[in-house]
Amino acid sequence: MDEDIRIIGKSPHIKDLLDFIKISSKTDHNILILGDTGVGKELAAKIDTAFQQSAQLVGNINQPLKTAVTDEKQRPMILELRSTLSALKGLIGRELANELNLSLGFNSLDGD
Repeated sequence: MDEDIRIIGKSPHIKDLLDFIKISSKTDHNILILGDTGVGKELAAKIDTAFQQSAQLVGNINQPLKTAVTDEKQRPMILELRSTLSALKGLIGRELANELNLSLGFNSLDGD
């Protein structure tokens, strides 16, 4: 199920990549991603763009969520934010995990 997708891993490379994506999503500056073919530059750019879009949508919602959801002008932004966050979750949970050769899903040993 989509809600259960998590990246499982604590390697320095995963942490560095996620930290970079988080930091870069807070800026409106262009970012040049360098690297060999097939190392995930395009995916990193997609994730960065999705973070930026999400942050911009959050900034446009100027009411508490409970109120904004019933406001005819704010509700479309909330629905767009939901869609953008869902796409971002897919990029990270599926595509990034796949690029990093991470196995996602149920683990009977994690205590859940």
